[in-house]
Amino acid sequence: MYLMMFVAIVDTCTVLVSRRRAGRRWNQGGGDHIAHRLCTVGFGTSRTVLVLAITAAVTAILGSVVVSGIVPAEALLAVTLGAGVTVVVLAQRVNPYLTEITTPAGLRPDLARAELAVASVSHLPAYQADLDDSARVRDATGLRAGDIDLSQG
Repeated sequence: MYLMMFVAIVDTCTVLVSRRRAGRRWNQGGGDHIAHRLCTVGFGTSRTVLVLAITAAVTAILGSVVVSGIVPAEALLAVTLGAGVTVVVLAQRVNPYLTEITTPAGLRPDLARAELAVASVSHLPAYQADLDDSARVRDATGLRAGDIDLSQG
């Protein structure tokens, strides 16, 4: 059953872990699901849907193979459990809560979110220290407002 529900279980675990780490309530809505994180790192809507659909299809087929007795459950369970834990851990590297930071004047919010989401934690204080100075942000990122259009998937 775990294999057939792989995407839903991994998504739920990702959300619960990140909300716990951020001090948020577990039932508080937000953009911290796997789909949101994939879009944040640049997959776009179409690719995100494709990745999640293919993953769900492959794991459902594997689950059916296990249920039919063709493949032993223990082997596939160990592999998918390891893959699930890896996805949850890697997903924590993308901070979905950065959209709450006020963006500097002249820098588009979607560009700032994408840049901040992939910035290392050591660089975040530099971004937050002077959010009013868009020139400083441009110097740190090498980007100007309008350089990248993230609105198209």
